[in-house]
Amino acid sequence: LDDDEAGGESANSYATHLQFLEEFFRQILPDCDKDALEYLNSLVDRVYINKGITPDSDFSRLRPEDYPVFDDLYDAILAECEIITDFTPDELNLAEELAQEKISLDGRVDRRDEVIFTIDGEGAKDLDDAISLEKVGENYRLGVHIADVSHYIPEKSALERCAVARGTSVYFVDKVVPMLPEALSNGACS
Repeated sequence: LDDDEAGGESANSYATHLQFLEEFFRQILPDCDKDALEYLNSLVDRVYINKGITPDSDFSRLRPEDYPVFDDLYDAILAECEIITDFTPDELNLAEELAQEKISLDGRVDRRDEVIFTIDGEGAKDLDDAISLEKVGENYRLGVHIADVSHYIPEKSALERCAVARGTSVYFVDKVVPMLPEALSNGACS
């Protein structure tokens, strides 16, 4: 914004900068309601504070790396929601080890000869949801197939404690914080 566009306030002021970001959010998220915009502004405010940028900072001296990027906003959301993002070496090692195990068909129905297709999106890394459709007389049977990740998680193991603490994977538009290490979530369980 130029000083004229800033309504008399300096284009390098903190308030003007937040106003600019709010307008940016409105343009990229046109259906975003007022509460969501306020939340985004509070995240930006938190990101700035973490970078040592305050309302008294001279915005004309900021470098490109000082401005919040989406990764900063993701990090702020993850921190606010106390979402665990890293795995311990024990969890990673156990996941690698378990991902190498062959799946036993004991207690399972073998459906490998049926036509079953994934419903996960084109960009999905974990292909763990699928459906099938079968004609049964005059009706159809819809099969819903979900990966059995519990097969890979030994009771009372580091991975079970990890999965219980996380509860679920957390999905953003373009990234995911997995519940289980990648060797399982994007590998053996997919």
